[in-house]
Amino acid sequence: MGRLELEMYRRKLNKKNLAALLDIPASRLSDVLQGRRINLDLAKRLYKRLGIPADFILEAA
Repeated sequence: MGRLELEMYRRKLNKKNLAALLDIPASRLSDVLQGRRINLDLAKRLYKRLGIPADFILEAA
């Protein structure tokens, strides 16, 4: 289970809700969950809105 999936489980969010929380299209979230790279804007959102540590985000970027 990846970090985002873990956060989804902890917060009881489905993909649609998480995409809304991050203010990104659900298709973009699906891309990220499949391992596609993230950009700086999304990295900032993951940090600010979910509290995901910057070192984890940088490794995934």
